[in-house]
Amino acid sequence: MIDLDHCIGAHGQVQSEVSKILLYFQSYTEVSPSGTGFHIWVRGRIPCAIKRKEFEIYSTLRYMTVTENPTFNCPLANCQLHLNKIYDKYGKPSLTTKEEFAEPIECKDDLRNLYKVSQQFKKIWHLQCGFDKADGTPDYSSYDMALAGLLQSWSTGRIVWAIQFFRNQWGAKPKHGGGILSTISRAKNNS
Repeated sequence: MIDLDHCIGAHGQVQSEVSKILLYFQSYTEVSPSGTGFHIWVRGRIPCAIKRKEFEIYSTLRYMTVTENPTFNCPLANCQLHLNKIYDKYGKPSLTTKEEFAEPIECKDDLRNLYKVSQQFKKIWHLQCGFDKADGTPDYSSYDMALAGLLQSWSTGRIVWAIQFFRNQWGAKPKHGGGILSTISRAKNNS
């Protein structure tokens, strides 16, 4: 979903840059609830949200109001190629945005409870999923991904803490915040 805010003037005029975006994504488009912007609905995914002054694009974890007030009443178009181009240009993850940054939240008790009921979690905990490098050592990044996928219903902050906790327990090199958030984003987008 592409969100274009504050781009329709009092007399219905549309900013020229926004007109270009509307023509670029020829998919179902409607006027936003405020009447001053547009929502463009498309088929496709991006690895993480893009938040710019001119536009915002989201694939997941976002609620949007449907107004059923179409500007372009055409079917949803598959715009994956366009999304890829936009993401390549504007989609560099930033840890300064509130949505992408999450403080770690301790959850040892929840991990213990999950260990009791999940065979997959036990395999991950004991590094028994077969994610090994060519030299036979564990590929911790693959285990991070497996853990993030298993915990994807958890908040980002809890998953961040769990990955840091596991890396510490395994004696693995700590992973920087951006790397953990990228892993979580990929795991949630692959679901």
